[in-house]
Amino acid sequence: MTDQEMADLIRDYAAVRERPLLERLDRLEAALPALVARLAKAEARGLEHHGAHVPGRDYSRGDCVMLRGSSWVCVVDSTRETPGDGAGSWRLLARSGRDAR
Repeated sequence: MTDQEMADLIRDYAAVRERPLLERLDRLEAALPALVARLAKAEARGLEHHGAHVPGRDYSRGDCVMLRGSSWVCVVDSTRETPGDGAGSWRLLARSGRDAR
């Protein structure tokens, strides 16, 4: 095999190996503007405390509630779920601690 044939073989192999990575990069770059817009919206709004959780109330991203001594933040655009117990629309912000005695 000549040096040129070896170089061509390496170049072809690299092109095949890089294609999936380049396709993933293209998808990520395409999604980036929407993600930047969502982040800007979330940062502009910040967190809003609503006190005790009210079952059945509609909460939106960034809303914070208290439930059984813990603080929760809503991480979806809209939910009526109760925080905890596997509810995917809430993230624990601060877990309740022991009584200070």
